Amino acid sequence: MISVKLENIEQLLRSYGKVADTVRKEMKDALDRSAAVVESTAKRLTPVDKGHLRRSIQKPRRVRAGDKTTAVGSNVKYAMPVHEITKNRHTVGEAKFLEKALKRNETKIRKHFKQMIDNILYKLAKYR
Repeated sequence: MISVKLENIEQLLRSYGKVADTVRKEMKDALDRSAAVVESTAKRLTPVDKGHLRRSIQKPRRVRAGDKTTAVGSNVKYAMPVHEITKNRHTVGEAKFLEKALKRNETKIRKHFKQMIDNILYKLAKYR
């Protein structure tokens, strides 16, 4: 399972009490968009036999405002060995599909969080 963790957000929320809801909403949106791109890429990279593992790859259905982390993963018992054992040769997909999905989307994820910060700063300026 891959997760994203944001640190020191509580200090930001305390510093700007009346915009805390804005910060939470923007953070929720950035986390949700980031998880969605990783999920999509991971599904394309997941090895397929019958498709059950690929269908099981998912992000949370709903990221709540105030969440500081999100995850993309699978609840299928054999997901970890399929992900971790790199010596297996797959006709469709490849090992390390979650890690590769995260790495391939780093630029998009950074853009989502840059947009989050830009949106927060823009809204903070409006509150002055």
